Amino acid sequence: MGCIEALGSDTEGLKIGERVVAFAIPAVPGPRVAGTWQEYLVADTHRLLPVPDRLSDSTACQLAVNPLTALLLVTRELDVQPGAWLLQTAAGSTVGRLVIQLARHPGLRTINGVRRRNAVEEIKALGGDEVSCTEDEDLLQRVTEVTGPAGVRRPSTASPAT
Repeated sequence: MGCIEALGSDTEGLKIGERVVAFAIPAVPGPRVAGTWQEYLVADTHRLLPVPDRLSDSTACQLAVNPLTALLLVTRELDVQPGAWLLQTAAGSTVGRLVIQLARHPGLRTINGVRRRNAVEEIKALGGDEVSCTEDEDLLQRVTEVTGPAGVRRPSTASPAT
């Protein structure tokens, strides 16, 4: 996330000083955005999204990472079929909360691990089907109670931390 310092002569729709987020999405035309931990970045305007004033810098920074991570996990990486269980730890994280909401669209059921008891109701309110608080529950036991002997299948493309 940053502010536009300069614009090319044919650039339309953006202004110097405007806050923007740069995306590295393969489907977007133009050269990819390479490296974001830098003072200056040259980017194609198709890869820039204006940031509304109501969003803080820290929230705007998450626009380029967390939603895309959650979307790719649910739609491409995990290969969970409609009606099947998706098990995630750290369900209270930003990515975890987004996964819960995105999983509802294709009809995935979620089992969500959280560390604190006070997070359980919030995760349920977001649409989490089952929530286990590891502060006072055994996650493996809870998964077994919910899924029975079938358990939760770990897709071959998923990382072990998923």
